[in-house]
Amino acid sequence: MSFPNTKLIAFDLDGTLLKEESIYELLKLQKNGIKKLELAKKINCYFKENVIDSATEMNMLSSMLSGMEAEKYRQRIDSFELAQGADYVSKILKKEGYTLAILSDGFLTVAESVRRKLNFDYVFANELEVENGILTGKLIAPHNEKMPYSGCINHNLCKRKVLTDLCGKLKIELKDVVAVGNGTSDICFLDIVGKSIGFNPNSIIEEKADVSVKSNDLKDILPYIIN
Repeated sequence: MSFPNTKLIAFDLDGTLLKEESIYELLKLQKNGIKKLELAKKINCYFKENVIDSATEMNMLSSMLSGMEAEKYRQRIDSFELAQGADYVSKILKKEGYTLAILSDGFLTVAESVRRKLNFDYVFANELEVENGILTGKLIAPHNEKMPYSGCINHNLCKRKVLTDLCGKLKIELKDVVAVGNGTSDICFLDIVGKSIGFNPNSIIEEKADVSVKSNDLKDILPYIIN
């Protein structure tokens, strides 16, 4: 099944365009990085078990980056490995004339790095506060607004709101959008687009998405986008 009228393709970042989970990789650079990584995974489990919401999870994880040198942070981000096939996918989709966007509840510096590498058109993400060249651990969420949408979880960045606004700006109907994601925070935008693709999705997304692609290569989503 292909999606013939697509104009905009919106991608999640971590686990979709990026092979790595960026927050975990950054925590490894911290003093007592292994212990912080273990704690971060416990926090993620609390989110999966509905003990905390998505916004609380990201605020907690961000606070664990407090004290990191901003330059060290940027250098590590530039070395993040893209998902296999991501570069090929972006080149093919741009050649076909699609508009490409990254929507991430993670960090803008990470998302911007990927946008530049893959020549995407738009990027939306949160920011980490920096003072005197050091990360404070405070998450700045410029897209955090009270959402009128029922069924959305509590995000620092609601992908449904951001995507709806972008489509309004570009005069694109949501039915002409394909969304690609893998995790629970992607439900918000997978639910409203014309077609949705779960790339190595968790069980919730696998149930929600129109198509689930389980693969080590992002190229395997292309048959579901291009006729």
